[in-house]
Amino acid sequence: GGWEGQYQRTPQQFFFSVPPAALRAGDFSQAFNPDGSLQVIYDPLTGNPDGTGRTPFPNNMIPANRFSAVGQSVQALYPDPNRPGELSNGNVGGEGIYRNYLRQQDRKFDRNNYDFKINYNVSPSNQVWGKYSRMGADVTSPQAYLGYDGALTGETTVQMYTFGNTWTMNPTTVFDATFGISKMTHTSQESDLALGNFGLETLGIPGMNGGRNDPRYGGIPFFLMGDCWCNFDIVGNANGWDPVERDERTYAFAGNLTKLKGAHEFRFGYSVNKLRMDHWQPELGYGPRGHMQIAPNATALNGGTQDANTYNAHASFLLGLAGRAATSVQYELMTTREWQHNTYVRDRWQVSDKLTLDLGLRYEYYPLMTRADRGIERVEGANDLESARSLDDLTVLLGGLGDVPEDLGIKVSKTLFAPRLGAIYRINDNNVFRAGYGITYNPLPFSRPLRGFFPLTLASRFDAEEPYGWATTFEQGIPDVVGPDLSSGRL
Repeated sequence: GGWEGQYQRTPQQFFFSVPPAALRAGDFSQAFNPDGSLQVIYDPLTGNPDGTGRTPFPNNMIPANRFSAVGQSVQALYPDPNRPGELSNGNVGGEGIYRNYLRQQDRKFDRNNYDFKINYNVSPSNQVWGKYSRMGADVTSPQAYLGYDGALTGETTVQMYTFGNTWTMNPTTVFDATFGISKMTHTSQESDLALGNFGLETLGIPGMNGGRNDPRYGGIPFFLMGDCWCNFDIVGNANGWDPVERDERTYAFAGNLTKLKGAHEFRFGYSVNKLRMDHWQPELGYGPRGHMQIAPNATALNGGTQDANTYNAHASFLLGLAGRAATSVQYELMTTREWQHNTYVRDRWQVSDKLTLDLGLRYEYYPLMTRADRGIERVEGANDLESARSLDDLTVLLGGLGDVPEDLGIKVSKTLFAPRLGAIYRINDNNVFRAGYGITYNPLPFSRPLRGFFPLTLASRFDAEEPYGWATTFEQGIPDVVGPDLSSGRL
């Protein structure tokens, strides 16, 4: 047996830009740009829908009765500045607004590897063995997001059970076989998950947190302060890829028979792999908690002399105006099921004391992958990405549902023969010439590339129709994601 451990701690510092007290109160009367000009904040309820003709807020101050109640709750998640801000992005009354908050968090990484093996001689001609290996890795990685402590934890466990047998049947015949089970489980989640459906229930934004009664959708939605990451730092969890739950298993068997006869060593074998994965991760789009992107242009003037900037973004934030809103849901559990079959024959022929030939032929067969309870998906009328783009309407077929055949008409090759040829020629006692030729087929499983996408993951997004408008407000939110009826097999 054996054990190996690795334990690592890495201090990390994160600098953030957070709004100063005056801006939080809607006072932009001293919101100066780097060139010394005052950034004018315009009332989005004045002028025209395209942003022309707007008038500024009196004294460049937004009245408190115009504040979004949800926006105030989100703003409360911002910490107060704890260091002097830099002036490169502007200042409010001489107070720099860039990198004015510092947070320190440590990254933790722990890994333990264990190996145990037992050999047992059943008889002088028969040996069996068993091996167990385990790797456990726990990571705590701080994330540069505000509104919570930003702690992302990941736990990965890999376990391998392997059993083998070598049986010398007679002086010229040996049989060997191995059977293995590999299991990998992984979970990643952030500390805001414990807050429950924060966006939907605590903040009251319709459509956030997946709109579902599932604790994995919990946490703080991702609020991006404008159309870039260059304004005040985001509030909420921007990692659309988490949480993750993955259970991946492989069952493998291989058997070989070796026979010596004269100058020949014949070897025959067969191996099979069964692959399966269950995977929960609605990572497409903006993730399960939801997303609100502030509309800076909503408080700017179309045709004016100033472009919207950090100040406009925060003003629109106070008013609860979002230029984009989105969410994602896991409509079906992502499952994959695959088989891989391989067989071969090989002859190692000692032609002479100088020449040895290695002559082999391998056959491989890879049945089409399926889901746990149906076939995979395919765009009707398309054979590749280019042809799919040329279609006027997209219809997704689900194998095995309705009148759709499980294999979707996709045929897999049954002629994957792979010759393996080799030669060794001993020129003299000091020089050897070697040559070889072979064909290898890529055994990459489809499980990872086909683990997501429609309709397993559904993502919705709503964008402003006018560049100087907004898509929705914090109070209005977005509709819940409504999934399609899968029973017909045609979507």
